[in-house]
Parts: sequence; C-alpha cells; structure tokens
Amino acid sequence: MTPKIKKTIVEIAKTNDKIAELQARLKILEQQKISLENEEIIALCRKEKLSEDDLATYIMSKREAVNNTQTTQIAPLPDAGIYVDKEGGSNEE
Repeated sequence: MTPKIKKTIVEIAKTNDKIAELQARLKILEQQKISLENEEIIALCRKEKLSEDDLATYIMSKREAVNNTQTTQIAPLPDAGIYVDKEGGSNEE
C-alpha cells in the first residue's frame, strides 16, 4: 500500500471512532433532555396541584384536539375550478 492509502485508512478509523464517540454523547444528551423535561412537567403539575387523574384528563383532551385538527387538515379541498394546462399556465374553467 502506498503512504496515501495508509494515511487515508488511518483517517477513516479516526473518523469512525469520533463518530461513535459523538453518537454515544448524543444518546446521553437526549436522555438528559428527556429527564429535564420530565422534571419540568412534574414541577408544573405540583405547582398547579394537579392530581394524576387531572393530568391524564388534560393529556387525553389535548390528544383529541390534535386528532381532530389532523383530521380537518387531511380533508379534501373542494374543486376550485382551476387547472394547469400542459404548458404550465393556469386557466379557470
């Protein structure tokens, strides 16, 4: 092998090691973020004196609201009477 190939192989190995290190760090940071978010949620619930049932009811109502919004957004739009011809221009019917 030429020195250039050996150097490139070494650089690839170093890069792979760095990627593995960064992926491990990312996993730790993501877990830390979730933990901090959970702590914040717990603090807010305690501050507002929410019971577990109250929190569950609130979450369910928000889920229903999101589901209703998504259903509304997916509904087909009425035909506006506008089409695009083969040349790319818009024409009204």
